[in-house]
Amino acid sequence: MMSVEATWHLLDAICPQRSGRRVPLDSACGCILLEDAVADADYPEFSRSAMDGYLIALADSREEYIVHGELTPGRPARAPEPGGAIRVFTGSAVPESGCRVVMQEDVVVIGNRMRLRSVSDEMHIRPRGSHARQGQVLVASGQELTPGRIALLASVGMHLPLVAEPVPVAHIVTGSELVHCADTPAPGAIRDSNSPLIHALLRRSGAHRKYHLHVEESVHTLVSALSLASAAEFILISGGASVGDHDHTRAALRESGYELLVEKINCRPGKPLVIAKKHDAIAIGLPGNPLSHFVCFHLFVRRLLARMHGTVPATLHRAKITEDIPANARESWLPCSLSWEDATTCATPLRCMDSSDITVLSQASALARVPSEGLASLETTDVLYLS
Repeated sequence: MMSVEATWHLLDAICPQRSGRRVPLDSACGCILLEDAVADADYPEFSRSAMDGYLIALADSREEYIVHGELTPGRPARAPEPGGAIRVFTGSAVPESGCRVVMQEDVVVIGNRMRLRSVSDEMHIRPRGSHARQGQVLVASGQELTPGRIALLASVGMHLPLVAEPVPVAHIVTGSELVHCADTPAPGAIRDSNSPLIHALLRRSGAHRKYHLHVEESVHTLVSALSLASAAEFILISGGASVGDHDHTRAALRESGYELLVEKINCRPGKPLVIAKKHDAIAIGLPGNPLSHFVCFHLFVRRLLARMHGTVPATLHRAKITEDIPANARESWLPCSLSWEDATTCATPLRCMDSSDITVLSQASALARVPSEGLASLETTDVLYLS
């Protein structure tokens, strides 16, 4: 039975290397960035007006000014003449120093004369470099390109970012008791929650579910499904990973030419995990219970996908456990909620009945590592933040 850490080292060793590609920014949302997005200049690149109003010299303390023209966005900055003001608009370039903008609401204008109605200490100028300095990393390599990050890349001219190709994943789900979530289960049957779970987790991890099939519990049907899924670099099998009479993942993988590298993990939940390899293709058999699915995905599948994308896997953090957790023969990874007390991260394990109980998943924000000897209240442990 392999430890969790030994399994991580194995996955790192067998992971195939994949190269990235440059894509137009319009097509990059949801992809994993493979290079730092760096500010190519100071941002803003020039000092600019934060308001519609009038530009006057800081040294001028009079109440009335002569208005000399206007500055609109897109034109170079210029300073007002002594005793003069310049009409400016939000975003207009203004001198680096020595001036301030008076809001148009604070003045009265008659003809070409502008009189201050009230005086404010606000400069109403966005200084050059106040958002970011040239060379500053705005989006680090390995981050998913969200709409906000897409906007940042556009602002620094990264119109063809280097991104990781989504890993094509085949998903095979086994279990004669499973019905589609839209159907009403007959007596003894249950709705399939694993397939939507895996699909959602894959999308959050930058992968592409290329192939999906629900098969009967037999070696023959699973071998046929593996053959159909052979074009995928990565195959996930839901269920059938244990050693019961109706668990056929191991036998089907062997018959399909895969070498079984892992057959059991010293982990709760998730003991009957299978990892196999055939040339450059990797297959992982997940235990059928949904909570085991969730935990094993975050511990192992997510790590493998990160390596295949060429990014760094999620790191562990330390957190204070808020209650006692009894010892167990195996290391446990328990869904937990996180909170913060001053600068301390606190993890509260979410109590569940067994590994088929998924009612806790809507509240889970991390997995807390519990060694076999258990944890006493207020002791710290490793936590893995969920994506």
